Amino acid sequence: MNYKNWYSNHSVQFQIIQFTKNKEVALISKRNNPTAQRRHLRVHNAQAVVYIINTYGISRGFTPNLYTTVATYKNGFPPTRHETFNDIKKEWIQNHQKKITSYPLFIDIDGDNHKEFYHVKLSMQLLHNHLVKKNVPHEIRFSGMGYHFIIPNDDLDISFDQTKPNNVYKINKDIATQLNDEISELIDLKIYDSRRLIKCPYSLAIYGNNYYVCLPLKSEADLKLNPEDFKPEKWYNEIFQRGTHVFNPEGTIQNLIKKWFSYFK
Repeated sequence: MNYKNWYSNHSVQFQIIQFTKNKEVALISKRNNPTAQRRHLRVHNAQAVVYIINTYGISRGFTPNLYTTVATYKNGFPPTRHETFNDIKKEWIQNHQKKITSYPLFIDIDGDNHKEFYHVKLSMQLLHNHLVKKNVPHEIRFSGMGYHFIIPNDDLDISFDQTKPNNVYKINKDIATQLNDEISELIDLKIYDSRRLIKCPYSLAIYGNNYYVCLPLKSEADLKLNPEDFKPEKWYNEIFQRGTHVFNPEGTIQNLIKKWFSYFK
């Protein structure tokens, strides 16, 4: 299974656009190589997935990771033409917060390598068990070196304007800091800003010559999988109806934080 074959799979494309619509999308190969990065992309259909992968990746000799913003916007990143792109990008950076419609709590549990993955997986399982016990809705996604948790927070009194005292970025960091203290020090506390990127589900996480699928976890059995279980050749023909999964869909984030904070309507 190679990079091009994965993104040529129609099932992969249709899974991906569930998570890219109304987002800003980015491709990033190496953080120390600006020519291998491209933000401010719009991906609202399957054809756009193929276009950006081919145009900004394969045709230039790169195999970039596919990211989206944590934030969802009213209409996503605006349609652009080459001659107006820089003006639209400048306006977007200045005013994107006004267009945000959702910014869930994103928790990142990550490791440096797979040799110590046991500790990463244990931290994920401890946090999952804690959220189940508290009846807190959450998604879990494998990210290549760790796990991403997505927790809906629409029932909190939050602002998407970082100048406001109850802004979502501060609130999310406060919650993550408390979970870092109580559950695991592997929870990253340096990721809370309005334009934060996150690996897109069903995309490939690339580390050297190794590829892994950023797969949403859908069952307790999935929580026991190891990195080698996320190799793309194991999932290429198995993702047609996977979608995503919310544990405790009837719960609320308020069950998690009511003893700590007063971020309520």
